[in-house]
Amino acid sequence: MNILIPDSWLREYLDTNATPKDIQKCLSLCGPSIERMHEGNVYDVEITTNRVDCMSVFGIAREAVAILPEFGFTASLKPLKLAKLASGDIAGFTVKNDPNLCQRILAVRVDDIKVESSPKWLADKLSAVGQRPLNNLVDITNYVMWEVGHPTHIFDFDRLTTKKMIIREAKKGEKITTLDEKTHTLFGGEVVIDDGSGQIIDLPSIMGTKNSVVVENTTSALLFVDDVKSAKVRSASMTHAIRTQAATLLEKDIDPNTSIVAMARMVELIRQLYPQAKFSNVLDIYPTPPTPKPISLPISQISNIVGVEISASQIKDILKRLEFQVSATSTKLTVTPPSHRSFDVGIPEDVIEEIARIYGYHNIPSQLMGGVLPSPADTSHFVFEYKLKTALKYLGFTESYTYSLVENNPQGLKLKNPLSSEWTTLRTSLFPSTRQIIRENLGRVETLNFFEVANVYLPQKDNLPTEELRLIVSTTDTNVSKFKGKLETLLSDLSIQNFVLEINSDSNILYWEVPVHQLLSKFNPTKPYAPPSKFAPIIEDVNVAYQGNYSEIVAKLKSVSPLIRNIELVDKYGDKLTLRLTFHSDQKQLSSEDISEIRKLLI
Repeated sequence: MNILIPDSWLREYLDTNATPKDIQKCLSLCGPSIERMHEGNVYDVEITTNRVDCMSVFGIAREAVAILPEFGFTASLKPLKLAKLASGDIAGFTVKNDPNLCQRILAVRVDDIKVESSPKWLADKLSAVGQRPLNNLVDITNYVMWEVGHPTHIFDFDRLTTKKMIIREAKKGEKITTLDEKTHTLFGGEVVIDDGSGQIIDLPSIMGTKNSVVVENTTSALLFVDDVKSAKVRSASMTHAIRTQAATLLEKDIDPNTSIVAMARMVELIRQLYPQAKFSNVLDIYPTPPTPKPISLPISQISNIVGVEISASQIKDILKRLEFQVSATSTKLTVTPPSHRSFDVGIPEDVIEEIARIYGYHNIPSQLMGGVLPSPADTSHFVFEYKLKTALKYLGFTESYTYSLVENNPQGLKLKNPLSSEWTTLRTSLFPSTRQIIRENLGRVETLNFFEVANVYLPQKDNLPTEELRLIVSTTDTNVSKFKGKLETLLSDLSIQNFVLEINSDSNILYWEVPVHQLLSKFNPTKPYAPPSKFAPIIEDVNVAYQGNYSEIVAKLKSVSPLIRNIELVDKYGDKLTLRLTFHSDQKQLSSEDISEIRKLLI
């Protein structure tokens, strides 16, 4: 995902002599890629999904402190201004958590505040990162989310009439109206906050609900930070298409230790705006804090994988800049990641990757591989399919793509859990799929001409089905001769000879279905060439009355003499055929006398 970070906001936490252009270049080489610089020195940063710790101003500053010294710049991290919080209960208010649904909950009550427009500095910073300012209290929650990378929420305390919160799973059919005034019917299983009366007052980690949000006359509020299990956040957010920045962050396993930082920062900012505000203790429900696990690896493994020798002192320096705890012997390194990296650094290879990227992939020499080049893969079938499809396109056929599943195919394998009654069995022929798309498109054009190259699935006893690649060519033009002529042209274009065409008919559809391997076995990628003869042919028309198959007529006539080089159908009337015969010899110029005996045999 991409986020916007103003340089001015970044430098509130990053002390460096690097210019914005320097920061853009260095971070792009060794960390989150800065895709472009917007007007006013606003960084457009692309962050991979595993680096949720970088999805904030403070997170990028922390990365810059690790990366910039590698390029000779000075860099140090300035601390966040955090309010001091005292742990304890909130008088007259209770929260019942389910640790299987939510890892951590923090809550603070604040009184003597009011809802009004945000000061210019706050509104300007939110606008710079693409967040629309709303009011001072909501804006502070968004400001903290962009600054420290953990979503926060604020309730109107007086509208929480029962002064209870119960974290539970939603029941199927329950309804909520979110802050954007959209009503959602819950599917069941979503994490919600119940006020004890059955009323849902929040869709935590995703979006607040309209019935508990701060309003114009709010004077008492509940500051709230939660860490719902990431899988639950992702499921509910995607199911209901509520893609908020909060959901985007919390579905990626944010460090729950960041929750207290977000709360302390939120209290500090409200105190700046309202010095007279009164704050309760912080209610902190944190049943099982995660413990980062040490990772051990041989020092020699680092250079073996990275491909260059990096000194032990340089390795320790890189890891300490990344806030890893490091201890080492002469042969082994033991590393404990900071809590904000404990979810994506868990094995030795993760540690080596961190060392390599800060050292700089651009500093690792590029070398061509050695050894014998591998034999090229057989690509003849790709060449054949390309020529096949190209030829059919120019013959006026349109390629189609259909599902491998069909409805009620007695010969096919049946699915145990079909998604629809229309797709219950694997197809053993391409025609049912073709017939369906022809039926769906009838009447749109005068004639439908389709082709498809796709697998069919032939059942095997006690084994997986055989996947056979087939070609089907179909038309709604019932002129068999015309269709066959196009297929013969196709075979000629592919230099396929002596291939018997079997054309089928069903529901006023002519079609030809054939296994591709049969065509491929006769395919000649190089067109046969014969030099032009020095002698002219003799061409005569003959009339034939015949009831049999046309290919049989042609074969029988050609068997009369090798001098009959070509036979074409000129006209047809009933069972009468007018055929044009071409007589030719490569050895001499034929005369009428030369073919007189052949005429007698033909007659």
